[in-house]
Amino acid sequence: MERTMPLRTDDCWHYEGDAATREKRVYRDEALIGRVRRWHMVEPDGRYCAWFATEQWQGGRFHSVGELQATFDEALICLVSCLVPMAGPAPKPWQ
Repeated sequence: MERTMPLRTDDCWHYEGDAATREKRVYRDEALIGRVRRWHMVEPDGRYCAWFATEQWQGGRFHSVGELQATFDEALICLVSCLVPMAGPAPKPWQ
């Protein structure tokens, strides 16, 4: 029988001081496995654009994995498919 991997993400996007990005952390079995960062901008014609980058938590810091993705769901799939064993303490959860 195959074991499923229960995933959880933050409920809202978090601001980390950069006006162009927000992030959601991703947890598996309540352990931090990475984050998805949303990069966004408004085009000169007024259109809102966003793209998503994945970063795996490993060795006490985040490491970029995969390519930029067009949607949050695609980025989440990319993060999970790139998982390697983790090491290092997890940062404190969002308050």
